[in-house]
Amino acid sequence: MGRGTTVDDAALLDALRSGRVGAAYPDVFEPEPLPKDHPFWDTPNCFITPHTAGGRHDQDEAIVKHFVRNLPAFTRGEALVDRVI
Repeated sequence: MGRGTTVDDAALLDALRSGRVGAAYPDVFEPEPLPKDHPFWDTPNCFITPHTAGGRHDQDEAIVKHFVRNLPAFTRGEALVDRVI
């Protein structure tokens, strides 16, 4: 499937719910980040993945560092950084 603005979210949601598409594993959305109330979050065969599907040589280390940087803000209920750098 495409990414971000190349995906018709309503059509994908309909296809997932009807069974025409068995599952989807999107990692990029329009808007980004995906709003907390978006129906994709509650669609059983839609698996939201981290925005890391492109892969990089240090991706595992970068994801862990990203998590560790965000953890203090998360525990305080503050805004999180949504970009792995």
